[in-house]
Amino acid sequence: MSLIEPILPSLRAGLSQSTRHISRQRPLRTTPLSSPSTAFKFERKTSPIIFPSLTTTPIRPLSHTSRLSQTSSNPPAAEEDRPTTFREKLANVVSAVLPKGTKEQYWAYKKTEELFNECRIQGEYNPEEPIVGKAKFWYEDCGLVPCLRTWTHISNLHVWMLMTRIRNLEPRARAKMWQQLLINHYYFHIEELLDKRHGVSSRGKRQKYMKDLYELFRFTILTYDEAFVRGDAWMATAVWRCVFMSKEDMDLQKLAIIVSYIRRVLSGLEKLDEETVLSAQVYFGNPMDELAVVEKFSEGFELPGTGGKGKGKNSR
Repeated sequence: MSLIEPILPSLRAGLSQSTRHISRQRPLRTTPLSSPSTAFKFERKTSPIIFPSLTTTPIRPLSHTSRLSQTSSNPPAAEEDRPTTFREKLANVVSAVLPKGTKEQYWAYKKTEELFNECRIQGEYNPEEPIVGKAKFWYEDCGLVPCLRTWTHISNLHVWMLMTRIRNLEPRARAKMWQQLLINHYYFHIEELLDKRHGVSSRGKRQKYMKDLYELFRFTILTYDEAFVRGDAWMATAVWRCVFMSKEDMDLQKLAIIVSYIRRVLSGLEKLDEETVLSAQVYFGNPMDELAVVEKFSEGFELPGTGGKGKGKNSR
C-alpha cells in the first residue's frame, strides 16, 4: 500500500481512470542492463544500454532543453545495421566493471534531469519572447507576472508532485538518491538563470538569492505536505499562498481548476509503476483540461471573484 492511498482515499472519488496528465502515450522498447543482477529494467529508444555520459563526455549539470522534447527528422539506424563505434566499445567495457550502484547513480542523474525539465517547462518564460505552451495558463489565464520568482512558485508545485511519487520508490536509499538529484538539477538551473538570463554575475549574490529561494522551497514543500493530508480546502489555501502570494482579487474558479489538476496528477502518479517513473516517462497536462470538471461540480453555486462564471441554474 502506497503512502497516497491511506492519506487521501478521496483522490479516486469522482476521477476517471485516465492518466492523461501523467504518462506519455507512446510505445517504448525495454532493454535490460548489461548486468543480470539488476533489480529493474530501463526503457530507452536506442541500445546498447550503457551510460555514454560516463565515458564519452563529462556530465553537464545544466541543460536548457529536455531530451524528451528533442526530435530528429532521420530515425536512428537499427542496432544490427549500425557499426559499433570505439566509444561504444569502450563504454561497454567500463560498464561491465562498474559496480551496480554506480551505474544506477549515472542513470538516475540523467533521468532526474529529464523529470526536472518536465517541471521546468510548466512555467517557462523568456522576457524577450512571447509566452508559449503550458505556461500560458499561469501567465495569461491566471494573470501571474512572468518573472523568476513566479517561475519558482510554479516549479515548486510540480517538483513537489513528483516528489510524492519518488518518496515511495523502493528501496528507501533509491528514493532518497532520486529526490536529492531532482532537487540538485532544480538549483543548478536556478543558478544558471540568475547568471545568464538575469545578469547576476557575482557568485556571492547568486548564492544569497539561491539561499532565499531554497528557504522558500522548504516552506512550500511543508505547506503542500500539510495540505495533502488535510484535504482540498487546505490545498486551495496552500496554492493561494504559495503560487498567488495571497492575492486578494483571486479568481476562485482558476483556484478550483488548479486543485482539481493537482488531484488528477497525484491520482495518476499513484497508478504509475516504478519502471515508468525510473525511465522518466512522466509529463504534466494542461490545467485548463479540468475546467469541465470544475463547472460540473460548481453548478448551482456562484464562486466569488469569477464574475458569475461559476453561476448555475439553481443559484440566486
